[in-house]
Amino acid sequence: MIRRVLAELAERGTLDRRGLARQLDVPPEMLDAMIERLATQGYVERVTPGGIPDACATCPVACGCGADPCEAATVWRLTDAGRRAAEGTPQRG
Repeated sequence: MIRRVLAELAERGTLDRRGLARQLDVPPEMLDAMIERLATQGYVERVTPGGIPDACATCPVACGCGADPCEAATVWRLTDAGRRAAEGTPQRG
């Protein structure tokens, strides 16, 4: 399943949490665990738009939800190491 996350990100560039969970047909909590593992290993990184994200501007609580950064606007992308892993290229040590 971790390889599928890498493959989806490699194919699409960036994906938000909800979109990626839908695409992989997994619960968001399962995806969170996989993303956390990939982030810890240096394969993915969080990308958050500057200022108040557009998704938060239309949210009834307007990022007053305490999420840091606003969860609705968080997307993930592969790092260079993540791209190499998705391509099956051995990591340089």
